[in-house]
Amino acid sequence: MSSKNPFDFSDLINQMDPAKLAQQFQEMLSSSPVANLDPSAIAESQRKNFETMMQANQAAVSGAQSLLKRQAEMMQTALSEAAEAVQSMSDSEPSEMAEKNINLIENAMNKSMDNFTEIAGMIEGIYGDMSEKVEQRMKENLDELRDTLAKTK
Repeated sequence: MSSKNPFDFSDLINQMDPAKLAQQFQEMLSSSPVANLDPSAIAESQRKNFETMMQANQAAVSGAQSLLKRQAEMMQTALSEAAEAVQSMSDSEPSEMAEKNINLIENAMNKSMDNFTEIAGMIEGIYGDMSEKVEQRMKENLDELRDTLAKTK
């Protein structure tokens, strides 16, 4: 049975060659009917776009792997703590069990909220970094497009 990670997109990412995609785009633009359009400038801009998207995708894959690893660690800790709780309960007098149950439930709820907050922070960090890179590249792309179009006048 294969244990391939369903969130591992590295094979797909490795198949995408930004230089090859940029070359194909440049070839397409070389037959452009727009006068004075610099196909190499547009191709270079597109190469940077592809490169940025590849970096963002790699960051997403890496972030997803880190997230899954941390969730597995949290689950392992929860299972260990549950086993300890069962052991603790079995050694208790009946009069203590209600109080121990309340404490266990309270501790489990607090731990769950801490874990939720940590996971949410990880997700926010992953997508925050990616969106900043993409947003910056989009701004650069618009500037490059303006410069290219200005040269056609």
